[in-house]
Amino acid sequence: MTLYLFKAISLYFLIIGLSVLVNKKTYKKLMKELSGEAGLLVFVFGFISLIIGILMVCAHNLWGNFQEILVSLYGWIALIKGSLLLIKPAGYKKIVQKCNNDGYLRFVSIFYTAFGLYCCYLAFLA
Repeated sequence: MTLYLFKAISLYFLIIGLSVLVNKKTYKKLMKELSGEAGLLVFVFGFISLIIGILMVCAHNLWGNFQEILVSLYGWIALIKGSLLLIKPAGYKKIVQKCNNDGYLRFVSIFYTAFGLYCCYLAFLA
């Protein structure tokens, strides 16, 4: 199960990184919407993150090797993020406002793409 989830998370990082890199304007608009008054998106993202986090923590809470650590950490981060989005959405909106700039989006896109490539190499080729 670890390898299966590690492959999925690796692809997630790679695809999100490339998506932000290619569609920076779209992500800036999305972040602007997330930091606005329309809180529905924040709650939807919160519920989705919470469900993913709960399922991953319940199904995979192993901390042995790099792959197990990454999968477990991703589950816990999703659980905490989902909880915070539902409990304190205003705090999330403030963070999004501060991060909605070209420098942050460039960093995220490069980091996610590089990390995704590295993890895909480990998951599929190593």
